[in-house]
Amino acid sequence: MDISNILKYTFLLHFIVAILFGFLFFLSPEFYVDMTGWPFLDPAAGRVMGAGFLGFAITSLFGYMAKTWEEVRIVVLGEIVFTLFGMLASLWMIIVHATIPALWGWFNVLLMAVFFVLFLYSYVIATR
Repeated sequence: MDISNILKYTFLLHFIVAILFGFLFFLSPEFYVDMTGWPFLDPAAGRVMGAGFLGFAITSLFGYMAKTWEEVRIVVLGEIVFTLFGMLASLWMIIVHATIPALWGWFNVLLMAVFFVLFLYSYVIATR
């Protein structure tokens, strides 16, 4: 089965977003914290998170270049899990830590939610 256009473009968009955030966190988590007013800074954890984003960016690039659903099925499942838990973690931070800048906290939730819906939709369409 071929990959749907919506999944192709989801992979491409996710690659772009993940590569930007990945390099930002990997190279300079301090810059992100200063720019957004984020109340926590752990450079080592930020760089590890950046490495994770870069890893997911590369899998999305491979997903974009793939031709069949069988090639990307497990990647899509991984993205569904990652974006779901990323969204839940962001919500948790907003609720538990009143010091989280509201705009950036909700932006993280929205970004993860959009990718969750797009990947989940693509999975449902491909497996029905």
